[in-house]
Amino acid sequence: MSKCGRTVGCCALCVASVSAACAGIRVWGGDAQSLIYGDGHSIRFTTPGTLYIDTDPDGTGAVDYINEILAPGVEGAVYLYVVKGPGGDPCTPYCPTATDVHVIDLSGATESHIMEVLTNGDMADWTVPVKATSLDVRLWNWYGPIVLGIDVQRLDGALECDSLGEVWVRDGSGPTHMGLIQVGGEAGYSKGIHVQGSILGQIQVFHTLHEEGTIEVTGSSLRGVQVWDGMYGNVEIGGDVSTAAVYGDLAGEFHVIGDALTGDGDFPWGLRAEHIAPSGVVDVDGAYADLFVEQAVEGKIDVRPGTLHSTFGIAGVASGGSIHANNIYLVRMSDYVDGEVIADGAFSSVGVAGVTGSINADSINGLTVHNRVEGSVGAVTIADLTVINGLVGTVSAESIAGLTVTGATEGTVSATSSLENAAFDVIAAGATVSAPEIHYMVATGAIGGTVSATAELTDSTFGSIDPNGLVETAYIRDVTVVGTMEGKLAASGALDASVQVGGVPATTGTIDVGTLNGSLGCIGDMYGSISVTNDVSGAIWLVPTYRHGPDGNLFGTINVTGSVPGSIHVESDVQNGGSIYIGGVLDDVSGDLSGGHILIGRSLLAGATITVAPGLNFDPNTEFVTARFNGWGPTETGDPIDPNATITIGNHDPCHGDCPDINVRAVTRCRGDMDCSGEVDFDDVGPFVDALTTDPDVYSIANPGLGGTADDYTVGARLFHGDCNCDGVVDFDDINPFIARLSTSFHK
Repeated sequence: MSKCGRTVGCCALCVASVSAACAGIRVWGGDAQSLIYGDGHSIRFTTPGTLYIDTDPDGTGAVDYINEILAPGVEGAVYLYVVKGPGGDPCTPYCPTATDVHVIDLSGATESHIMEVLTNGDMADWTVPVKATSLDVRLWNWYGPIVLGIDVQRLDGALECDSLGEVWVRDGSGPTHMGLIQVGGEAGYSKGIHVQGSILGQIQVFHTLHEEGTIEVTGSSLRGVQVWDGMYGNVEIGGDVSTAAVYGDLAGEFHVIGDALTGDGDFPWGLRAEHIAPSGVVDVDGAYADLFVEQAVEGKIDVRPGTLHSTFGIAGVASGGSIHANNIYLVRMSDYVDGEVIADGAFSSVGVAGVTGSINADSINGLTVHNRVEGSVGAVTIADLTVINGLVGTVSAESIAGLTVTGATEGTVSATSSLENAAFDVIAAGATVSAPEIHYMVATGAIGGTVSATAELTDSTFGSIDPNGLVETAYIRDVTVVGTMEGKLAASGALDASVQVGGVPATTGTIDVGTLNGSLGCIGDMYGSISVTNDVSGAIWLVPTYRHGPDGNLFGTINVTGSVPGSIHVESDVQNGGSIYIGGVLDDVSGDLSGGHILIGRSLLAGATITVAPGLNFDPNTEFVTARFNGWGPTETGDPIDPNATITIGNHDPCHGDCPDINVRAVTRCRGDMDCSGEVDFDDVGPFVDALTTDPDVYSIANPGLGGTADDYTVGARLFHGDCNCDGVVDFDDINPFIARLSTSFHK
């Protein structure tokens, strides 16, 4: 039997191997010897071992307070349980077994373990924090404070309380601490939690982490930190963090020094923050961070030199807020970027609501902006950027490969190197799209602003060019204007391959080219001007909107300062006021009709002018100017060259009709008139025989302007005049009809 010696009315010594009931504290199990003193409200270990104590000796559930639990001078390990013993009604595992416990200090023992303590009053509120070598299972004071906190070497159990003082977990060299910390009181937390080393369990503050409060873990926080009602203090984790969360405002600094801020299978985010306030900072020094932010960021997120990922998204970035990382990969951003987003490396996102602030990156590899860009998007390289509802601000990069803007572009798109695969709806007045090189650009609507390619513009299509619109470049190739051309298309260098301008009802703008090596085609009437500063080695075409249509006329001007080794084609009429001016010469360089000619499909009307080599001694050889080049149609009337139209070749007298001596030809309507003299006579026999040869170029070269050209020698007036039976070819079947016409002396 145990002995209870009385000293001033309290139990003096209880041996714990047998239950002892004394006033206040009851020792109901364990193998350590102990001393109960202080009116039965204090106890100390006197030997190593385990003590099970409670303050309900009669089993009624009316628990009492404890003043002190000590282990002074004990050589060896002590283990403390303050849990309900036998007797009375069954209780849940969280049934408190004491009210206040003013002192738990087991630091006097060589080794000390708090196994399980369940209370519901004030704890550690007298002189020292809870002290032991380790907390192994649970220290639970959910309805009361641990006033002065806890100081242990290891935390492998659960620390759960209403409020808490300073927490020190000092063993940073051992294995991961397996415990957790929970502070549940409505007053929040204003002290410091300091964990040396890594901790497996969560650190939770169920209300506010106040400005004075801090959470510091020198190692990793493997189940993260959770703050439920605003974080105004600071959190610093030296290692990795998993599944952290801050509800309410994150207004302090959440600093992760470790390599990663990641989620797990249940909570796939590293940090979930409801709102990062203007003073809030999330700073991750490591390689990877996965953030879920439910409201627009007003503070700062800094993940450098690592990668910021967002499985669930970051709502947006408010004005004054910023996100800065090496790489940024966002699944979605449902709100606007009103602040600043910077990626020193790559940036991509499937959805940003809009941009009124700025996004800057080394490379943008896949970004969709669902509303307007009113701010700026910039990078060294941009690939696959889509702006769905208009661009008012700027998009800029060294190179852009893949840009789509739906709605109006009213701002600026600029690339210092190249712009490729860009698609626009409308480029409005005042807007600018510029790059040294622009390739594969499409603008389905009108260009009212400026498209500028200082080096070259190729393989591009524009819907139309408005009166204030300007497309300018040095070198141009394979460009089409589908609709009306009222503005200006300028190429200060060379135009290679093809440029096509199609306007209904008319082209009224200007086309300026340095050197024309390719094909420049205008569909519909041309009221504006085409200017070529140097030579035309290619071709200029004015054609109707459909075959034999009434448009395709030249009302404006074609002005070539240099020479024309190529060709100029006007498929319909050169109207009153329409003019073609060649400052140099027509030059069929190879002498094979491959260039050096002007072809008019119908007529030069009164008031039309063609001027070639003004003031120069120029005598055409195989070069020519021909009106009604392909002959007469059934509805055509009038002279091919009106007497009041003027053609001037070099120093020769002006020509107002057919002038064979300078190769200006007005094709007659008379079939069989092979020399275009106005009648079918014996002078036409030799040319007719030439036209019958298997080498149709013989006739064409001998009669410049009346045969075909090197593109097709079988067409032109040769075909019209020589096809006497009207079957579409000149062959031996035409001999008899030709003889019949010869014998009857047909006239024009």
